[in-house]
Amino acid sequence: MSTIQKKNDFDLQTFTWTVLNQRCLALVIPIKYLSSQESTFWDWYKKLHLEMKSHGFIPYRFHIHMMDFLKSELLPEHFKRVAKFEQAFDPKSQILNGRYH
Repeated sequence: MSTIQKKNDFDLQTFTWTVLNQRCLALVIPIKYLSSQESTFWDWYKKLHLEMKSHGFIPYRFHIHMMDFLKSELLPEHFKRVAKFEQAFDPKSQILNGRYH
């Protein structure tokens, strides 16, 4: 269990493992919290992702609220490369305008 989890009351008791292929294992963790906890939830969620990254795990799907955090903290080098590709292939930002900016 995560050290981040032990400090909060968010429910992470149920989860599902799925083998996608010989190299890929998917873990789905539904997170339950009260609406009164939402103000602390996003900070906790970011800390959880940083802890997962320290163990080599990067989720493949993120909430839209996480995009800035994803670009700056979790995968900064990846998004620097994405920016170079975007500049080369779409210098006027006409394709997916605003999606990752």
